[in-house]
Amino acid sequence: MANKIKIKKRDTVPIVVNVTSNVTSSKNTTFTTTRVTDGSTWDLSQVVAGMQVKAENGSVGTISVVDDSNDYLDVSSWDGGTPFAGERVTIEKVAIDITGYTFFLTVKSTESDPDASAIMTKDVTSHTDATNGQTTITLSTSDTNVTIGDYYYDIQMKDGSDNITTLVKGDFSVVQDITVRTS
Repeated sequence: MANKIKIKKRDTVPIVVNVTSNVTSSKNTTFTTTRVTDGSTWDLSQVVAGMQVKAENGSVGTISVVDDSNDYLDVSSWDGGTPFAGERVTIEKVAIDITGYTFFLTVKSTESDPDASAIMTKDVTSHTDATNGQTTITLSTSDTNVTIGDYYYDIQMKDGSDNITTLVKGDFSVVQDITVRTS
């Protein structure tokens, strides 16, 4: 599903980004000391290191490695004891600590335009509430002083290991503001 952003030309616009895992998943799994695996397809594409996983025995672990192509998670530690083989494990939607992360907003005339041809770019490294996964991308009046029209955008996140994830993409419209006077 595409997301839409509509702004007024020469307007100041804050775009708030809350970074959480957007997946809640439960599976019966197999354990080694720190690896959680599943014998079937387990969509881990939205799971990232730092998220928590809970087991039926009440243990909570922190995910350190995610390998979606090989269908496993590595858990750095379990608080409450290592779960037993076959226990159901739940990955929960939690805020991700984004300290040290960079966020990129890119707006283009066509999706295939090179980044160098973008009509608007914004990089954010200072976050509103990094430990709770919140950042704000603020577009200034000079950022939004672009040709009125319909564009495409995405917001990407680069983590501390230089992994880049597209968080959202969609349509971006710039419309004419009716009142432009300042007094």
